[in-house]
Amino acid sequence: MANASDREQLADLQRRIQALIALQEEFYRSEDFRRVDFAAFLERLGGSLAGLAGGRVRLEPKLDPMELPIDLALPFGLIANEILTNALKHAFPDERAGRLSVTLQAVRGRAVLTIADDGAGYPAALDPNAAPGLGMRLVRRLADQVEGDVSFERGEAGALCRISIPL
Repeated sequence: MANASDREQLADLQRRIQALIALQEEFYRSEDFRRVDFAAFLERLGGSLAGLAGGRVRLEPKLDPMELPIDLALPFGLIANEILTNALKHAFPDERAGRLSVTLQAVRGRAVLTIADDGAGYPAALDPNAAPGLGMRLVRRLADQVEGDVSFERGEAGALCRISIPL
């Protein structure tokens, strides 16, 4: 029988696969198979992941319409999945309720995704921009792949992550 760590890693892998499936579904819905309605993908992904929290976490999407070429949408979608999953996993311990804001905007030739929560925030001893976990290493590598920038900040309440990629 698997231990708790093995079960958690398996659940993380399952969430990554579900994100790829959701992105593929948006791809098939598109009239142009080279582009994806990224805002629709984010709304579905965020709703699905927030649903796993059993209604404790209210998702607040503010998504500008945005179609992305598939070569940008895939790594950007995986980054969004990692950040959303991380927020839901760590921001609301002990069945705590909260709010998760997801904003997508086009700003000066870049797609900017901001994910913020009103949860527990980053531990004081942790530099959120140097977090060593597998998910954060994956986020950084995927961002590098598309010449993107990733920043993590401590908010007044909770945490904030901003990802920016060139359009």
